[in-house]
Formats: sequence, C-alpha cells, structure tokens
Amino acid sequence: MNAPMRPVLRQPAPPALAARFFAALALIAVAAIGMMGAAGFRELTAAQKIAMLALFVSGAALLSWSLAWQMTPGSLHRVAPKAAIFGVLGAILVGFAAFFPRFLPLPGLSLGWPCLSAGLLVALPAFAALWYPSRRAGEFSGRTLGATLGAAAGLLGAAVLQFNCRRPDASHLIVWHGGVLVASTALGSGLAWILSFVRRY
Repeated sequence: MNAPMRPVLRQPAPPALAARFFAALALIAVAAIGMMGAAGFRELTAAQKIAMLALFVSGAALLSWSLAWQMTPGSLHRVAPKAAIFGVLGAILVGFAAFFPRFLPLPGLSLGWPCLSAGLLVALPAFAALWYPSRRAGEFSGRTLGATLGAAAGLLGAAVLQFNCRRPDASHLIVWHGGVLVASTALGSGLAWILSFVRRY
C-alpha cells in the first residue's frame, strides 16, 4: 500500500533564510561568550572593539546570505560562494594585522593549542545548527556548501575567542584564531565530500 502523499513545505525566501542563519549564529555566540567569559574583549581599545565587531558581524551576515542563496535553486548569487569565503577569511586576517600591530614571537603549541581547540569546539555546534536546515541544498552545492557552513561556524569560533582570549598580538591572532576559521572551512568541505562520496555507493 502506497504511503499517503503529503504537501511539500514551501522553502522560505532567501532573506528569511539568511535571517535565520544569522540569528542562529548570534544565539550560539551569546551562549558561548556567556560560558567562556569576555575578559579578553574588555582589554581591547575602543577602535579594536569596533573594528572586530564590524568584521565579525559583516562576515556572519555575508556567509548567512551565501548559505541562503545556495539553498535556493536558481537564486542569483550576488557574491560567489568562494568569493564570500575567501573574502571573509582575508578580511579577518587583515583586521588582525591592522588593528593588533604587535607581532610578538609566536608562542608554542602549549599556548596556541588551547585557543585553536576551544574555537573548534565552539564551531562544532554552530556547524550542526546551520547544517540541519541546509541538508536539502546538498545536492545543489556539494563541497561549496560544506565549506560555507564550515566558514560560518569557524567565524563564530574565532569571534568567541576574540572575547575570551587575553593575547591581543597579531601573531597569535592570525595563526591560532585565524586557524580556527581555516580549519573549520577545510573540515566542512571535507565532510561534504565524504557525504557525497558515501551517497554514490
């Protein structure tokens, strides 16, 4: 006996999708900062606070829009997905170098690894929260969608670290905080490739 047919739920328009993605990132960021604290952010200058908030918020907005466009077949991508990913990564790294000009000797793994691991742990629930509503778009975007999801989650992880970490020197921020964004993007792309490979067999 055939299963009863059910109406297909209409997918929200790109602006609504982008707003949902951005809201999910914001909520997770607030929760993570509440648990980890904001001691590092309080030590920044006013210019550093404004600049980094602007970069993180605008980056999250751009990646949220990119996800919404990728989820909508036939949608006009006003910014190509790869351009959005590399644009956000480049802007964050340039921001670290420009607003935190002290290039101190790079600390060892014992000082850098806690930031990298903490940032990736924050990125994990963000990736899951964004991936769940994005699954229907997997067949349209593949690894690009995975990389965008990873970039958005990694951006969140780097943003939370900016509030918590008390090492505001460019070397540390570029390598270890920026490394969260790079690693999360690569992991998202790799996961999407693995899932697409598994589906073929």
